[in-house]
Parts: sequence; structure tokens; C-alpha cells
Amino acid sequence: MNVSGTAPVCFVCPILTNASPNINTCEDSQGQFLSVQTDVSEIDIEFRLFNSQVGNPYSGGTPLGSAVTPSGSPLTATSTVGISGLAPGTYYAYAILDTDDPDLTDSNCRPFEEILIVIDSKPSIDIPNQEICDSTTSVNLTVLEPDGQTGGVWSNGDGDLGDATAADPTTGPFTYTYTDANGCVGSDEVTYTILQELEAEAGEDQTICSGATVSLSGNPSPGMWSTAGDGTFDDASSATAVYTPGANDISGGTVVLTWTTEDPSGPCVGDSDTMTVTINEELVAEAGDDQTICSGATVSLTGSPSPGMWSTAGDGTFDNASSATAVYTPGANDISGGTVVLTWTTEDPSGPCVGDSDTMTVTINEELVAEAGDDQTICSGGMVSLTGNPSPGMWSTAGDGTFDNASSATAVYTPGANDISGGTVVLTWTTEDPTGPCVGDSDTMTVIINEELVAEAGEDQTICSGGMVSLTGNPSPGMWSTAGDGTFDNASSATAVYTPGANDISGGTVVLTWTTENPSGPCVGDSDTMTVTINEELVAEAGDDQTICSGGMVSLTGNPSPGMWSTAGDGTFD
Repeated sequence: MNVSGTAPVCFVCPILTNASPNINTCEDSQGQFLSVQTDVSEIDIEFRLFNSQVGNPYSGGTPLGSAVTPSGSPLTATSTVGISGLAPGTYYAYAILDTDDPDLTDSNCRPFEEILIVIDSKPSIDIPNQEICDSTTSVNLTVLEPDGQTGGVWSNGDGDLGDATAADPTTGPFTYTYTDANGCVGSDEVTYTILQELEAEAGEDQTICSGATVSLSGNPSPGMWSTAGDGTFDDASSATAVYTPGANDISGGTVVLTWTTEDPSGPCVGDSDTMTVTINEELVAEAGDDQTICSGATVSLTGSPSPGMWSTAGDGTFDNASSATAVYTPGANDISGGTVVLTWTTEDPSGPCVGDSDTMTVTINEELVAEAGDDQTICSGGMVSLTGNPSPGMWSTAGDGTFDNASSATAVYTPGANDISGGTVVLTWTTEDPTGPCVGDSDTMTVIINEELVAEAGEDQTICSGGMVSLTGNPSPGMWSTAGDGTFDNASSATAVYTPGANDISGGTVVLTWTTENPSGPCVGDSDTMTVTINEELVAEAGDDQTICSGGMVSLTGNPSPGMWSTAGDGTFD
């Protein structure tokens, strides 16, 4: 545009022409210099930049460098600096005279030349950096191209990529370059961060004992535990949860636990891993029920499970302590103490379970030992005072005697006729069966029945004074004695002969006693008496002789009387 003012006399106002063509460029392609031609070399030219079109560019605007003196042929003034730093938009640059030039004496001389500057924005390419898992070996870069900005060129440090649909992510970073319809070029760099893919670790398999819990260690955290069984976790979201197996877990013998990590932010997904818990049955020792035995008996044992070992808190012995069905013989201390504790201890099995032990108590009842007492010897006709032990109990006899109270330990036995005639009888004391395993006992004692001596001095005798007494004492040996003053020819002879003394005769009787000797044993001697009646010997007196006449009778006086007359003739007595 050529605008001319009115020049003063002798002043020629310069003409500005052939300014730089309008500029249409990208924001990153600035740096163009402005120029204008003039016909006067004495007056400097400057360039000013405006954000909009103006009618008087001599006021305002932004100088584009310093004033320039035209030179060359044709005279041309070129800006000392190119356009730069302009944001996308439309600008107007003006070539004007330097009003500070002293050669410009006409204030009305204000020519200018306008240059349109259009700054196009370069494409804004914004492709976010990417994250991939380390298991990804190729990426399709084209899917990252922004909408409306596709079809650009992908490159890396090695140059353009041939096939951006299958790029190796480890060869980045990648640059995407896009040219828009204005020819402006935009680019962005994409970096792939390769993330380590999560690998869940549920930990090593474990073997536990039934009744125990499982201490877990899941990795990495956070995550969640789950079970294929029916047990429970104290906190399933804790990597170090504790798992308590359920009834089905225990009966099944195994349970699978799974640690599943949470999906992390980014492309990688969570992972899971399993571990198996083997549940060994916990040994429960069983020593069997308590037993009560009789002293002197043994204990038949049944320990479970086997193998194992029996032990005693007492002083008895096992026939085979390592046998579950051992037989225990109580010791003296066991018996005197009345009880002993036996323990069955199972062997430690392989694995985490340990052996177990269980006890059973053997109560040892004192075995009853019946005591009927010592044998006794009695005299026939005697009774037997008994002492049975222990009580209660009952007396019985092998004979025909009787007890005053057979259930009394201190009964009195009266032998029967058969007992006496047999000379012995066996008596038995039988204790009652006590509660418990012990049975009653019995013991016998023998009663020897000695025949009681019965002295027999013989029948009473009557003798004539002057006569002797032939004796028969029974039984023998023994001794004759007299209550009178007679004598025995041998007093120790059962068949002694006794001669009465004067006093015996005068007294008319004498008592003789046969006393048997004391036999060995309980029986004592006996004595018996017999009475000897001593009749005075008669002296018959027929009276004096008489002389009578034939035909006469004889009056007789016989003495003593009674008596009987007899004749040596043929007469008769009245």
C-alpha cells in the first residue's frame, strides 16, 4: 500500500513498495525476515508488528528489530530480526519510515507498507506414555494415534519403523510425527514402561496335625485367601492369615488354599497360586477303661493306637511293654497302695503330629483270704468255739453237728453223733462275695473228737466177811482206790483183788473207785465207784444135841433165821 503525504518544498517523501509477501507459516517455522523497497536511501526504515490491522502504524505496535538504512539496488530495507515467538493467530507487520531519522523533515510524510502474517498452530500431538506387562512382546503403535491425526510416521532411535503395528516395546521410546493440512508438523514421544507382571505365591505346601491351624504367607499383597474346603480364615484379606480347617477338610485329609492378588493399577492383572494343606489325623491315645482287679490277679490291657509303649507309676511288670495288649502284674507296692496308674504312650508318627498318652487306673482290691482258724481237738460231748475271718461269712459242716449261728464268725459248733463216732469233722468258713472282682474264699478246719473216757468200776458186789473182791476196772490204765481200810494186791491193775479191812467188814460196806489216767488231748480221766457189801459170815446154830424117847418129837431152835432144816434120816419136819 502506498500512501503519500504532501512534501515540503524541496523535500521528496519516500515511496515504500514491494514489501515482503504475506507470510503464512507454522508456529514452529517462524524466523522469516521482512523487507520493503524504497526510492530514498537517506531515511531509515523500521518494521512494526500489530495484533490487528491498523490505519496508522506509526503509533503503537511492537518494533521488529531496529531501524534499517536501505541499501542495494533496488534500495531495500530488511528487518534486523525475523518474526519469532508468535502464538498461532493473525498479525500485521508494517514497514514505516523511522520518525527519529533527522532527514525526515516532513511530518506529513508517513508512507507504510502492510504485510499479513498468519501463524498456524502446529498439530498438538498428545499420546500418553504407556504401561505394559513384561509378558507383552509386541505393541500396535497405530492404535495410539489421536483421532483426526492418524497416518503419521512412527520412528525410534533407529529411524522410521516399517510396521508400527507390531513394534518391539523394548526398542522405544517411539516418536510419532504428524503433518497437518497446513504442513505444520507435530510430534510426541511415547515411552513404554514395562511392568513386572504379578506372580502370586501362596507359599509351600504344609502338613499339619488335625486340630492345628495353618499360618499362611501370601505374596505379593494385597490379595485375598480362599479355600476349596469348609475351614475359616481369621482375616482372609491378610497375607499372613491363619486358617482353621473345617470338619470336611479334616475328614478329607487335604484342603487347597488359594492366594489371589488384587488387580493392580495398569495393564497387568492379578494372579493366583495354590498351596495344599495335608491334614494328618492327630493321634489320640486310649489306655482303655479303668479296671478293678483282685490282689494276686493280672491286668489285661488294650492300648490304642499301636505302636506304643506301656509304663507304670508303680512297681509292677509288663509281659511286653511294647505290646498294646500287654499283661501287667502288679507289684507289692501297687497292691499295698490299692491303686496303680498305667500309661499308654503312642510312638511319634512321621509328620508334624506327635505321640499322645493316656492313663488308666487299676484299683486293686485286697483278695479275701478266709481263715477258719486252727484245727481243734475236743472231747466227745464238748463243743467247738469257732473264729472265722474275715466277716461276714457262713459256717458249714461236713458232718451232722449243728451251729448255734452259722452266719456268726464266732459260732459254736456242737458235734453230731456221726461226728463223734467218726472221730473227726471238717468245718468250713466261707466269706461272702465282696463287691468288685474279688470272690469269696473258704477255709476249713478239722475238729478231732477224742472219745471221752467213761470209767467203769464194775457192778457192786456183796461178799462174805473174810472174802475178797475180784475187781474189773475199765478202761485201763487206771488206779484203784478205797474209801475203807482194805488193800489191793495191785492197785494199778484193772483186775486187782481187794481184801476188805476190819473197818470195812465191821462197817458192812466199802466204796472202791477206779480212776482212769488222763489221756493226751483235751479229755480228762474219769472215775467210777462200786460198792462192796460185806455180809457177816453166818454161823448156824442147830442148838444143843437132844435125847428123846422114840415116839417123841424134837423141838428145834435153829439160829440164825431164816434157814432150812434137813435130816439125815427119814423123819419129817413139821
